[in-house]
Amino acid sequence: MATTTRTRSMGAALIGAMAQLDAETAATASPIDYVHAFGGGKGNAELARALSGTNDTKSLAYKAAIRNVQRWANGTRTPSPEMAERIKQIAQATGKTDALTRDRLRQNGARVAFDGWIIVSPGGRHEKTSAVTLDVTLTGDALASTLDALAQGDTETAEAEFTAAVFAEYGIPQVVAVEDAERLDVFW
Repeated sequence: MATTTRTRSMGAALIGAMAQLDAETAATASPIDYVHAFGGGKGNAELARALSGTNDTKSLAYKAAIRNVQRWANGTRTPSPEMAERIKQIAQATGKTDALTRDRLRQNGARVAFDGWIIVSPGGRHEKTSAVTLDVTLTGDALASTLDALAQGDTETAEAEFTAAVFAEYGIPQVVAVEDAERLDVFW
């Protein structure tokens, strides 16, 4: 009789899936997406400081950079290819690609495919372990608390929220824990 050791937690699987989505976002996002990821207002100033290389808001370099950022954000102009690459590098260095991924998931939701072992407690009675393969679609609202917890670096809460959302959508609301996440895929 062969035994299988199940050690991959849902939290580790979720972080891996989010890393894949972040990489996909980085590969497909436009320079304007990155400009918008800074969030306007103070975000525009942050990007202008990074582009100009100065914190002096009265310098000509900063003033030119803030004007350009505002034009890009308003859609009246687009950055040159060289500037687009700089914006992308700044966004990645400051973690703005994570924000882009979270915003995309909030707007569009996601399809989740899961294979693994879960511990359920039907009707609050005894616990049992079951193998599960599922494919569900979650709305942005269902993912919101998971994304907020990930943004704050709280993987434990993110794991709990994500597990609850996925299995409630699938129709198994009494999941106690995920024993092993053999496969977790998150699609746009």
